[in-house]
Amino acid sequence: METYLNTIDIITIITSLATLLALGFTIYQARLTRDTLLETKKSIDQEKVNRQISLLPKFEWIIEVEVELKHWQEDLEKRSKKLEEAFTKKDHGILEELSKTKTRNPSDLRLSKYQYEKMPDWLSQLWLSGAQYYYDAMASMQFLHKDGKGEFGLAEMLYQRCDNSSHSIVKLRGYISGMIPEVILETPASTRSGEFFRE
Repeated sequence: METYLNTIDIITIITSLATLLALGFTIYQARLTRDTLLETKKSIDQEKVNRQISLLPKFEWIIEVEVELKHWQEDLEKRSKKLEEAFTKKDHGILEELSKTKTRNPSDLRLSKYQYEKMPDWLSQLWLSGAQYYYDAMASMQFLHKDGKGEFGLAEMLYQRCDNSSHSIVKLRGYISGMIPEVILETPASTRSGEFFRE
């Protein structure tokens, strides 16, 4: 009987030790995973800072592209709402107003070729992509009202196109979001940069 109990005790002790070892290993793995995640986060944060610093000489271009993309997005969102109202209410006046657009040809967006060529390739392509989405929605606006009547079928189609293009521009803006540190974006603009330098 004693031998039997001793064997059970030994098995219990071995099982307990194995459980403790497994628990210890699990805790070690959890700590190792946590430390790895912290290091990865530090590395990502440092990479972001490095990228921001490397872009500082060209940050004005990034700001200009962001401002233009935002303008196009907001303009399309406003037009989308007006188009929806126009074809819902069959309002010829709204379509007449929307047809009086200055954007009739791609060149009407007045993008600077000099800026396009001097920007980093990825930024110039992003800028041009935004312009193409905007123009795609705007090109047919001029035909919304003719011969004193509104083209409601076209209005409904352009409503969808404005909606799709504005969503695409939001995605484009996401690629440059956070690239310029807030402190740079909030730099006082009361004095022009050139005034700080001697001839």
